Amino acid sequence: MNTHSEIVDMMPLVKAAQCIKTESEVTNLRHASRFTSWNFGRIVEYIEDILESEKEVKHTKIQKHIEQVLEDEGILSKFTKLHPNIDSNLLDIPLPVLVQSGTTFTLNKF
Repeated sequence: MNTHSEIVDMMPLVKAAQCIKTESEVTNLRHASRFTSWNFGRIVEYIEDILESEKEVKHTKIQKHIEQVLEDEGILSKFTKLHPNIDSNLLDIPLPVLVQSGTTFTLNKF
């Protein structure tokens, strides 16, 4: 073994390399950000309506409302009209939607 060797923490170098993005990756991140922001706005309005009308709605119904955005062309067309340069076929919700309320939350429901 070489006596001049030393163990070096490579994590900063790996993190720096992961920060580098191609132009297409940056574009995809922007598209994802726009879609997420738009969809969250839609969800907030939906939940505000529920709260204002004092309805009791199951979490599963709210989850379905959130997930249906990609399946319902009528809803999705509202987004694509605002962002015509984004191909809606490339949009996806990569994880199941999880809606919780109250004071105790579980993050490992997947």
